[in-house]
Amino acid sequence: MNDAAMTVDLVGSGNVAYHLAHRFGSVGIKLRHVYARDLANLADFPSGFTAQTFTEISRHTADVVVILAVSDDAIPAIAEKIPNNCVVMHTSGSVALNALTQTHRAVLYPLQSFSRARNVDWHNLPIITEASTDNAFNVVQSIAQHLSTRVEHFNSAQRLHLHLAAVMVNNLVNHLFGLSAGYLHSQQLPFDLLHPLIRETAAKVGEMQPLDAQTGPAKRNDQTTIDRHLALLQNHPDAHAVYQLLTEQIIRIHHERQL
Repeated sequence: MNDAAMTVDLVGSGNVAYHLAHRFGSVGIKLRHVYARDLANLADFPSGFTAQTFTEISRHTADVVVILAVSDDAIPAIAEKIPNNCVVMHTSGSVALNALTQTHRAVLYPLQSFSRARNVDWHNLPIITEASTDNAFNVVQSIAQHLSTRVEHFNSAQRLHLHLAAVMVNNLVNHLFGLSAGYLHSQQLPFDLLHPLIRETAAKVGEMQPLDAQTGPAKRNDQTTIDRHLALLQNHPDAHAVYQLLTEQIIRIHHERQL
């Protein structure tokens, strides 16, 4: 990546844009402009850039790298306002590369859940890239390698599979956390008693296959305990439905595994 390409423009003011802006400053990538729908959302971004509104993107004529860190639905409409002489990339896990119309287009997808209130460990964070041309590939690879030590190059279909799996292990699992927290709250019990268990579960799947890490009444097909749990959840229909569905699947999968 040459010195000129080390200057980027960022579109967006959400969690991904926020963390990228801070990371750029620490790895030597200069942030020139940040475009936002509401400039007030840039108040906690690092200093040194010029704030612009989305309406000013159409006047963007410089031959620089433009990174779209916006909602998936907004990517095509914003991209079509950016001149073709730019290298343009988006940060989505589920949007295809061809949602961008520029000749030199790319994807820079950090495979992580971002929250403004939490710092991100970028060192081994997987960055998934894709590109339409050799020029775009060189640029996105260089930026990704500045951000993290782990960079993988996959096509749009492969990235969508990764995004689906990421939603399952992050968003859906977090929903289970929420159901558990709500149930314990109804019983006046503290959810933080489960924190060590949650950490151990996550640590185990970093060292062994999830099927091998499975424990609990469903794996043992302990119907007595399962029935007790389902009875307790009668007044919690969402948790009851999820518990029953996942329990039945675990029983079936581990039964089939033993055949």
